[in-house]
Amino acid sequence: MYLLSSQEIRPTAFRPAAVGNVPGLVGIGRQEQEGSSFEVRFAFFEDGGRFVYLGLFAPEAISASLETVWKIAIQSFLLERPQGQTVAVGPVIEVAPVPEPEPAAPAPRYFTDGELGFYAKSDDLATLDPDHPVNARLRDQGTGFVLNLLDSDLEAKTALLGAGAIQAKIEVALGWYVNDDGKRMLILDPAGKIQISLHVLPKQGRDTAQILDDIQAEAEQSHANLEFKRFDEQRISALMVRNIMVDNEAIEQVHLLTEWADDSAMLRARVTADAESLRFAVNYACFILKSADYGRVRRKEKPEGPKWWQRALELELEDRLEEAEHEIGDGINAIYSGLQTAEMYRLRWIRLRENDPVKASEARRKAAGWAYAYASWATSGGEGAALSMERDEFLKKLGPEPLD
Repeated sequence: MYLLSSQEIRPTAFRPAAVGNVPGLVGIGRQEQEGSSFEVRFAFFEDGGRFVYLGLFAPEAISASLETVWKIAIQSFLLERPQGQTVAVGPVIEVAPVPEPEPAAPAPRYFTDGELGFYAKSDDLATLDPDHPVNARLRDQGTGFVLNLLDSDLEAKTALLGAGAIQAKIEVALGWYVNDDGKRMLILDPAGKIQISLHVLPKQGRDTAQILDDIQAEAEQSHANLEFKRFDEQRISALMVRNIMVDNEAIEQVHLLTEWADDSAMLRARVTADAESLRFAVNYACFILKSADYGRVRRKEKPEGPKWWQRALELELEDRLEEAEHEIGDGINAIYSGLQTAEMYRLRWIRLRENDPVKASEARRKAAGWAYAYASWATSGGEGAALSMERDEFLKKLGPEPLD
């Protein structure tokens, strides 16, 4: 056994056997050499005080094919001048077989920064569990609730969530805390270095550059000695704000704007991080923004009524207003189409007045204009009085404010 151990051979079988014309011991074992596995067949015997060792080394992959060669060699071995055995061959030595190695675990998947999984902080869904202690604390503090988990891919380290605050489905990387209070969606880094806040920002008649101007002006009012930089990244417009001091520590923010479900607003992400983490955080936020899936935007309630009316409301929702007016005109008696068109614009006013006051005001003005047109189409005095009463009842729905 000393000889075997000195050569780092682990025996897996060992028994007495004839080595040619003398009694001896034969066995088989394994040896590792520079990361490769070898199978070793060996035989020992003693003759006249001499210790004789025979061996056959072969890579494990081809060792089995040499079994016949080894047996022939052992059986044909012959001492020309045997001197006689002076030490008895010992009993069988039971050697526990070396267990086959466990199958190697799959190699971990590596991601590039062009894949969402690169930004994962864990391999599981723990941070998306509503009962996780952090999520429970955020809920109790009124920060919001964990988003609805729609699907997940543990291999890709991603999850698909339903985000009520932005009315979309989004993809996030695993390991982040994600909460929604109905107005904003908050994504938190477990290490506390990164915060990403998403919400819908009404345009109020502004274009993207004007919205960024307003964000910059607000930052300048709140902090001194700031640095600003603007850039665009595949349909995302950004404003970087540097040197924000909070509790005597410098942080940086990047405000990202991209299209929302309709033209009344934009989806805004505010990324807050230290300088070291900012690039990572912004790249991750861009992934989230680009993943937003709104489906087909619809009203909260499906419109009722004839098909031409439902079709007109769908066209209005897509800002195809002239087509919507024609749909109503083709679907109803000409004189009554005026009041029905006014009703379409009244519904548009209600839908847009919170997120896009400019378009809402225009819709309200058109609603009033169509109501007046409706009354003017009367062909007799009696009909004119009746239509004027309907017009006045309709105008009351638009409120007391001036309509021009």
